[in-house]
Amino acid sequence: MDLPEIRTQIGLYLDTSELNVCAQVCRSWNDTFYPLIWADFEWHSDYVTYPQSKVLERNARHIRYLHLTDHDRPAHFLDLCTNLRGLVLMFAVHEQNQWDQIARLIHRNQKLFSINISTGGLTPTIGFIQAVAQNESIKQIEITFSEYDRTAVTILLDAATRLEMLSVIGAAFEDPGSMARWQVPGGGFPRLKSLQMCARTGISARHQFEMIQQCPQLESLAWSEDSWPESTQSFPTTEFCHMLTHSCPNLAVFELQIQSLTDKDFSRILESARRVTSFQVFDTQFGPMASQSLRRHFHHVTKLDLRRCQGVTSAVSQQILASCPGLTEFFAGYLKVQDIKQEWVCTGLTSLTLFICGMKDQPLENQEVALRQLSMLERMESLAVGTFDPRDENSKDGLDLRLAAGLSILESLKELRSICFDGLAQDMDQADLIWMVEAWPKFCRLEGKVHMERERRLELQEILIERGIALVGYMDDEEELEEEEAESIDVEAQMNAN
Repeated sequence: MDLPEIRTQIGLYLDTSELNVCAQVCRSWNDTFYPLIWADFEWHSDYVTYPQSKVLERNARHIRYLHLTDHDRPAHFLDLCTNLRGLVLMFAVHEQNQWDQIARLIHRNQKLFSINISTGGLTPTIGFIQAVAQNESIKQIEITFSEYDRTAVTILLDAATRLEMLSVIGAAFEDPGSMARWQVPGGGFPRLKSLQMCARTGISARHQFEMIQQCPQLESLAWSEDSWPESTQSFPTTEFCHMLTHSCPNLAVFELQIQSLTDKDFSRILESARRVTSFQVFDTQFGPMASQSLRRHFHHVTKLDLRRCQGVTSAVSQQILASCPGLTEFFAGYLKVQDIKQEWVCTGLTSLTLFICGMKDQPLENQEVALRQLSMLERMESLAVGTFDPRDENSKDGLDLRLAAGLSILESLKELRSICFDGLAQDMDQADLIWMVEAWPKFCRLEGKVHMERERRLELQEILIERGIALVGYMDDEEELEEEEAESIDVEAQMNAN
């Protein structure tokens, strides 16, 4: 069947070049696929040449998602954008009338669903804030940077009573003074399902917590200690746990960057939560007690970030991999190959960050144990097995990614796009790199040093560059050469002094 609805759904999975081809098949196909070419449009200053004004004006009505990353754009073009669903503002505002222009754009688009305000320069005007608040079709607001006084904050919180998602990152919010205005029976923010408050919001920790309590439908919470304006503030663990069982029973996605939370606090939170699907507590005191409490969520959890949590041992990492069948993303510190005593059950894992170690001066059979577990993760897209610690630069305790050491065992990772082994000492050869490119058809990014000798490394990197592989190093060869030259000069100076 060749129905427009079916063609439209197919078009959502095609890139611009493919849409262009489809649009040229016939008139009916052009009617379906041509508008999709313009559906997601970004205006930025990096264009060598902008589309002609007439072309922009003719196709403005097709744009559904508009990204403005440059303030220098034709005003008439924005006047013709009347069917937006999403709007991203990412530029520095230098004149107040620019806010008025964007406010008019918002008023004209009464089907606008989401807006991302990531602007610098002049503070958003009250007229702009009111335009956002008065557009009742907007259900998602993301705010980054900028400053908002108490009047603007009050208007935004009033708008949040109908929102489904609110994200505030790095914006300077003046504290509203009281949350009584939004403390009502049934919750002052009855539709809010996702809330993110990170980095210098300016709203007191107590008022932030009172806001969370007023979100009965909350499913996802990202809360950072950096967003608390007070220099010292204890976390209300008991009240938070009570909230999980009474006020926010659906909360299942947690991202808590709060240093003051103890291992016991995390344990209590995990015991109080009805169901946890994602738990991200990077660089916190999460430890053995919390690890024990996490077990009750093993069959539900899909994402865990336990990096830089010193209480998360190798045995805990292994237990998670062997006990969480639905896990798709896992980030932790390390795993000793000696602790791999059970097969991993998380075969749907798409992203893994874990220093697999314990192989220094050990037989290759030990490495093969780890490689065979990795080979079962056939959906893996991003694999990071480096040390992630500057003190362990050029470590020989991790995976040896050479064919001679069993690399071919990972041939099953056909979805792999990125591999990182930063911090590990590698001595790869041309055959190893060519094998990666040929065995992993989607492979496009490599992080780490493929060889310890700089000249040989540069030769090998050319093989990857010629094949379109992006190379990333936390210390590139130019910086390393500068350090070597500086060290050589210091040694020569000392010898001359002696």
